Amino acid sequence: MVDARTKNGGSRKFFGTKIEAQTYTQQCRTQKTNAGTASFGNSELARYGWSIQRAIDFAIAHLRAQEKSIGVSDAMDELIASRKAAGRSDRYCRDLRLRLSRFAKNFEQVKIGNITAAAIDESSCGLGR
Repeated sequence: MVDARTKNGGSRKFFGTKIEAQTYTQQCRTQKTNAGTASFGNSELARYGWSIQRAIDFAIAHLRAQEKSIGVSDAMDELIASRKAAGRSDRYCRDLRLRLSRFAKNFEQVKIGNITAAAIDESSCGLGR
């Protein structure tokens, strides 16, 4: 007997000989492999030494981090509060708030985890005006 059930269906099959059962088992394993990660063309990832599983793990970790991300204004408030708690002067904290407020204004609807270096560079071009 070979149990070829999966979460998507399948069945249990009975065979007359052990050889037939082993052959069928190998066919099921091959089919499962071909339906899984082996069916993706991963030559592009392989150029960077990555497997499909590593890419999936990276993407999931990245999406989870973005999901936990906070708004730019909230991040700015947390930074200033931490600087104040660390003993920085009121003048320093006020100056930091003024400078970061100009930055935060450009990203008011954006979560901090979604800001790219290119977006910061583009935004900072207009900060000196």
